[in-house]
Order: sequence, then structure tokens, then C-alpha cells
Amino acid sequence: MSQHTNEKQKRVQELYRKKKREDSSHKIWTVIVLLCVIPVLILLVTSALFDLGVPLPEFFGR
Repeated sequence: MSQHTNEKQKRVQELYRKKKREDSSHKIWTVIVLLCVIPVLILLVTSALFDLGVPLPEFFGR
């Protein structure tokens, strides 16, 4: 009986560790995607405002 419980516990631990590894991988990719998407959105909004005739801030060298 104890051996059956140990095997079951080992399987559960294995699944838990595997899931934890996958979760950390997803978090890393989420951060990478956010770091790429945010600047693109900022540039998109800035270019749309520029097309509408809104003057650009001094930060952009104008």
C-alpha cells in the first residue's frame, strides 16, 4: 500500500514540476512580447497624432 502511495506521489510531483517549468516559460515570453508591443503602440499613436497635425514634443527633435 505504501509503495502505491509513493508512486502516486512521485507522479503528482513530476506533473507539478513540469507545469511549473512551463508556467515560467510562458511568463518569460509574455514579458518579451509586452516589451515589443508597447513601443510599437506608442509609435503608432504618435504617428497617428502627427498625421492629424498635432505638433510633436521636443523629445522627438523638432
